[in-house]
Amino acid sequence: MVKVIISAGHGFKSQKFDPGFVNVNLEPYKIKYCEHNLCKRIVDRIVDQTQNLNVFPVVSSGITKKAKAINEMGDKDDLFLEFHLNGSSNEQVDGYMTLYHPHSSRGKKVGRFFHDRVLEHLGRRNMGLRKGYYRLDPDRPILGILRKTRMPALILEPAFLSSQIASKELIDGFLIPDIAYAYSRTIWEWFQQEGG
Repeated sequence: MVKVIISAGHGFKSQKFDPGFVNVNLEPYKIKYCEHNLCKRIVDRIVDQTQNLNVFPVVSSGITKKAKAINEMGDKDDLFLEFHLNGSSNEQVDGYMTLYHPHSSRGKKVGRFFHDRVLEHLGRRNMGLRKGYYRLDPDRPILGILRKTRMPALILEPAFLSSQIASKELIDGFLIPDIAYAYSRTIWEWFQQEGG
C-alpha cells in the first residue's frame, strides 16, 4: 500500500532551531508564529484528518537527516510532501504554489494532481505549479529535499507569511483549517487514484 510522508519545513538542524520565514511585523510573537511552527500546525491537522490512510509525519531536521528518514520510511512508489509558508519583500504577494523536481516526470504529474485539486478545494490565488529551483531561478540549484528522496517529492506553499492579510488569517486560526482540509482531501483523492 502506498504511503504519504509529510513534514513541516525548517525546524531543528544540528540542534539549532531554524524558524524559516519570520514576519518581523508580528512582534512580540514573531517566533511563535514563524513559518515552521505554523506549518507544524497544518501537518498535525492533516495527520489527524487522515488517520485511516497511510499518512506519516517525519520530524523536521536538516535536509540530509530528514531525507535519510524519509527514504527509510518509504520507497519509489510513495510520496513526500513538505509544507512551507515562505515570504516575499512585496507584502501584496500571496496565493499558493507547488514546487516539483524539474527532471522528474512523475514528480510533475503528481504535482499537477495536487496543485489542481488544492486549487478546487482551497480557492486561493493560483501562483502556479513550478520547477523547484532555489528562488525559482533555473540557473540556481534544485531545492535540496527534492533531490534527495527516492519517491516523488513536492514542496507545498499554500500561503505567504509575508502577506499581512494571510499572516493575520494564519495566526487567528481561520486559514489553517482550510489549508489542512484542502490537502487532506487531496491526499485522500490521491490514494483513491493510486489504489491505496
